[in-house]
Amino acid sequence: MDTQQAFEMAVKHLRKQGCRSEQDGVILCRYRIPENNLKCAVGALIPYELYQESFEGTSIVSLIDTFDEINKLFENVNTKLLEDLQNIHDNYAVTYWERKWEELSKVYGLTMPEEDDVDTNNAFHGG
Repeated sequence: MDTQQAFEMAVKHLRKQGCRSEQDGVILCRYRIPENNLKCAVGALIPYELYQESFEGTSIVSLIDTFDEINKLFENVNTKLLEDLQNIHDNYAVTYWERKWEELSKVYGLTMPEEDDVDTNNAFHGG
């Protein structure tokens, strides 16, 4: 996957999900919450077969540095973009996400996916 693909998949996933990946109203760095099938922007990019519970509470930079499979998955993706996507998910209300993604698309020279272009068969978000 490259930076454009990662951006599109994260945006499409979060548009479809329509809420933060949080549990009991607590916003933490949660890549995935199995109980309610919520995922953060980066969690949506990690295939189920690579995901480990030990990822939780760890920054994406640390995951890339620590886990060879995650490093390989994101080797062609701008790590700063992944951090920015996590930041938007964790620190902005859902109503601000579209505007923040637009800003990111301009900063990184990326194309915004169409709003009705939600891929419900995306293998990376797993459902």
